[in-house]
Amino acid sequence: MFDIFRPHPRQTALILLIPVLVAVVYLGAVLRFTLDQNDGNTGALLDDTWIHVRFADHIAQGEGLSYNDGVLTTGATSPLWVLALAGAFAIVNPSIMEQINVAIVMSAVMHIVAVASITGFGWWLTRKAWIGVLAGLFTALTGRFVWMGLSGMEITTFTTFCILAIWSHSDDQRRGRTFGWRTGILTALATLARPEGYLLALLIGFVAIFITPILRGIRLTQWWATVRDGWRGVVAYVLLAGSYPLASLLISDYPLPNTFRVKSQLGNEFPELPRTFFWQPNVDYGAFVIALASVGCLFLLWQSWRSLRTQSTDPDSPLIPAVIGLW
Repeated sequence: MFDIFRPHPRQTALILLIPVLVAVVYLGAVLRFTLDQNDGNTGALLDDTWIHVRFADHIAQGEGLSYNDGVLTTGATSPLWVLALAGAFAIVNPSIMEQINVAIVMSAVMHIVAVASITGFGWWLTRKAWIGVLAGLFTALTGRFVWMGLSGMEITTFTTFCILAIWSHSDDQRRGRTFGWRTGILTALATLARPEGYLLALLIGFVAIFITPILRGIRLTQWWATVRDGWRGVVAYVLLAGSYPLASLLISDYPLPNTFRVKSQLGNEFPELPRTFFWQPNVDYGAFVIALASVGCLFLLWQSWRSLRTQSTDPDSPLIPAVIGLW
């Protein structure tokens, strides 16, 4: 993953520093505005922040996974974020209201890490530093992502691990690996940060096991060897990502956390789920934005096919936009 960075550490640091500094300044400006508008106080933007803080506080005090005192429950859909907060609370021992500030600081730090990650990935992927810087600047200056960075939520952590997981998967493809242990760990951490990580894991596995052999012309007799090559990543993913469903099963006799069961509308998939999935984004964002996103995904897939047909210098490069476009 870091092959192009090692020969020139100073240049790497300088290139990464540009979007990182922009992210820090922008976050600082928004935070300053927030303090001015709220008499010097910060605050959580969503009740989810408080929910995570409650779970983390109880874990830090040795009370286990609970929201109400003494009642074990799997209400949190982001166990990784809860554990990270619990570790911070155990170290600095903040008061109840200061816990919110700790959560905001940690989400802001992960915002900056995400900016650095997308900068490095863009540079590595294209072998052009200016593209990496541009990707980092776009990320740093995206209003919604800045909002996430100051929300005290797990979203920036999830985004960071998604970037790193796709980056690691892309490196696996270039090196002829199916699903390396590093990719398994990073994808599992993304899954533990948010349940959408399950979808990312399925897409990476689908591309590695089915799409890659087809694009490389691997015969059916050799396909099983390709599948077996990914056992380390599969084991790493199952052990890490499977830990929370196992905990949920032991606590509530069900493998999914309580809130996820409610929001996923289990038992009411039709007609509510298709309507919510296909129509609600149109209501929230508008038909034009949905059409634009669809065109972008189709363009990435077309670019993958075109690169393969023209036999580009990097035979594995078509796989990368395919994964990003599908996801």
